[in-house]
Amino acid sequence: MYPTVNNQQTSDTASESQTPYFIASERIRRIEAEKDLLQYQLGGWCVWPLLRFYVAYRIASQSESGPTSKISLREQIPTALRDVFALFTLRRTPYAVFVQSSNRSEKQGVLYKDVYFDDLLAELGHFTKVEAVVNRQFMDRNRLALMKSAITNTHIQLLAKIFTRLGGPQRAEAIGHALYNHLQQDFGMELFTPDNMVKHLRHFYWAKQFYGLLLNRIRPKYLLMVTAYTYHPLVAAAKERGITVVEFQHGVLSRHHPGYSWTSYALPYKAKMPIPDRLFLYGDYWKGELESYGFWGDELYPVGSLRMDKYRSEKPTGEAGSRMLVVTTQNLDTDRLIAFLAEFLELSKERSDFRLVIKLHPGETSKDKYTAMFQDNPNVSILMSSEEPSTFQLLKQADWHISIYSTCHFEALCLGTPTIILPLTNHRTVLHLLDTGYAFLAQTPQELLKITMQPKLSVPAEAGDYYFSAGAIQNIKRALS
Repeated sequence: MYPTVNNQQTSDTASESQTPYFIASERIRRIEAEKDLLQYQLGGWCVWPLLRFYVAYRIASQSESGPTSKISLREQIPTALRDVFALFTLRRTPYAVFVQSSNRSEKQGVLYKDVYFDDLLAELGHFTKVEAVVNRQFMDRNRLALMKSAITNTHIQLLAKIFTRLGGPQRAEAIGHALYNHLQQDFGMELFTPDNMVKHLRHFYWAKQFYGLLLNRIRPKYLLMVTAYTYHPLVAAAKERGITVVEFQHGVLSRHHPGYSWTSYALPYKAKMPIPDRLFLYGDYWKGELESYGFWGDELYPVGSLRMDKYRSEKPTGEAGSRMLVVTTQNLDTDRLIAFLAEFLELSKERSDFRLVIKLHPGETSKDKYTAMFQDNPNVSILMSSEEPSTFQLLKQADWHISIYSTCHFEALCLGTPTIILPLTNHRTVLHLLDTGYAFLAQTPQELLKITMQPKLSVPAEAGDYYFSAGAIQNIKRALS
């Protein structure tokens, strides 16, 4: 029997206050203000933002993520050498676009499209793409990219690692030890050793120098990117050169997300924090979330989603007479998710009118665990993130979407598909979606069966408009003018 979580089907704030992310966020905001953690600066930049996300994740994490698709040193060296030659071919363009290899998650004809930027770049014209090669599954797609990357950041990562071992600013040692003491005494954790903390700060310093050299070649007016909170050296290098840093929303952003949940305490340090100048958000809902603590002000732009605009205008192509259930995973709580689905399928074995598609998260490198459990079930399909159909294609076709606390819950609603929340790690974060009337909480496999036996719901367009503004290209172009 699958072990259920003891919770109630409610979307009130009391439920949210029980989530690990809420608890971690509250604790971090209190301690950073009490101890004034933003006072520590290296080269004129506050370095506490470099650690905040990882500290929050360690506090909040209740279960381990699955293995990630790391790129080996042997694979990095040829790419880094190509980068060195590419560096001399770069020309000045108004837009530097920092992309991740996993952004190329959909096909357009025989080519692969960056779902966050390519539709926009076709309108903007002159740009330079810089790629972070973060996922082995997507490494070879640059050869078949709709809009190719001019260079990767692999050479910068390797050079920063080498120079970090050689040394760095002397002040990094004092700051590193001070922050290490805070992590031990105030957070009760040893996320780094004192030496590793110093290396982390030195790596920031050197990576910033090398990103600066790259930006000197391009000399853009804007730097467009996603997940800026994991690329602080690049953000700092851009801001030092007067380049406007624009971050496009990627995933769920809430008032408790450690990359964005800054309070008024941080306002005096804002100019010295390696954070974006503007946040381009999916819609008004996300703006309301990030406005909560009075930090972001005029930097929030609800512009919509290029990818959402494409799919929301298409007609669904589901199979007549068959129900399609799409599960999107999140690279965490994998064993409990598999157990939950296995029991659901056992309860559903007499049904012949449905198929279950499990679409894996980009961070998951193998189907093995899922295949071992479901390979003998003809009603189950398991797809890697890099395999077709894409997640949005599946959401558009699905009768029901199922996940834990994913952006896909919001995306499904906007595409007209009702969504089901499973009671696993951090699921309370999205329980407010129950208020829409088109999201459901399945606390047990039995409840999941009962929900999916209902006639398909027709989700009205307005249910998703609050989360995803329409007309993204025009909204973005106006915000960049």
